[in-house]
Amino acid sequence: MKRLDGIVAIAAIALSALALGGMVVTDEYAAAARTEAQGMMALTHEMSGGNAQMTPVSLNGAMTASASASAAVQQ
Repeated sequence: MKRLDGIVAIAAIALSALALGGMVVTDEYAAAARTEAQGMMALTHEMSGGNAQMTPVSLNGAMTASASASAAVQQ
């Protein structure tokens, strides 16, 4: 039984690595990061009462949550 569990675990790790590699190569990761950044911008805008100027700090076309927070603090 231990041997079967080991084989299943190795197969699961291999499939997960393959899926992650495929996601990164096909730009799905970048699209998800952009969508998350837009959501964080909208949330920050709403939480500030809608008075914050929406000027994203970009990193290769995708804004990060920490860049959004630092941009809001600088304003």
